[in-house]
Amino acid sequence: MVTSARGNALIIGNYRGRRDVVQAFRETEFHLEFHLSETTDCLSGLKHIIDEAPSIVVIHQGRSLANTWKVLRAVRCVTAAPILVVGRGSKQSQARALLHGADAYLSRTLDPATFLAYVHAVLSKN
Repeated sequence: MVTSARGNALIIGNYRGRRDVVQAFRETEFHLEFHLSETTDCLSGLKHIIDEAPSIVVIHQGRSLANTWKVLRAVRCVTAAPILVVGRGSKQSQARALLHGADAYLSRTLDPATFLAYVHAVLSKN
């Protein structure tokens, strides 16, 4: 397990539970790049990825699943960094996220410690 991860984390999307993800990152040695946008407009997120090269990208599943998958595919085209999708937790969404380029799909109800375990796991593979 990675014990002292350093780097930038980019969060794309907006949902009520994002505070838990932000708090989980703040408890690590990550520099948190906080990017909030609707999943239908990922251009600023893509520009940030190109300019800043984050170590990990977290995409929050939006109301429109089709738009979430479009954002995921676009992000995967511009970065090799691990991508975590955080969503409602359905089996179908999990499978689609993985098929569209995510490294992992996590439920919004996941506790911060488990979320960070996933972050460390995907970063240790790179």
